[in-house]
Amino acid sequence: LQVSALSVTPYAIYPAYGEVTFINYTISEEATVSVDILDPSGNLVRNLVTDELKTAGEHNVMWNAKNNSGLIIATAGDYWVRVTMKDATGFTTKTRVGNISILR
Repeated sequence: LQVSALSVTPYAIYPAYGEVTFINYTISEEATVSVDILDPSGNLVRNLVTDELKTAGEHNVMWNAKNNSGLIIATAGDYWVRVTMKDATGFTTKTRVGNISILR
């Protein structure tokens, strides 16, 4: 059970110009997956995927630099992408973290 790859393309965006980023991740087996965006202080900004059952393999999700309220984030900095997966029992959890830069 692992998140074997995590990439963000592009890794830096200007949300004021409508730019988006794609988060690509690979999981080793079927699992329940969550993908979250955290601000530089580690606070939750956006839930992109919440406890969805995903098959083994490559997956991707787009982020438009908006928070859970639908507003474009106002603070520039290095944000975190957190991919968490749980096996069928819910007892084994693996997490992988990457980053994305928000520019102004």
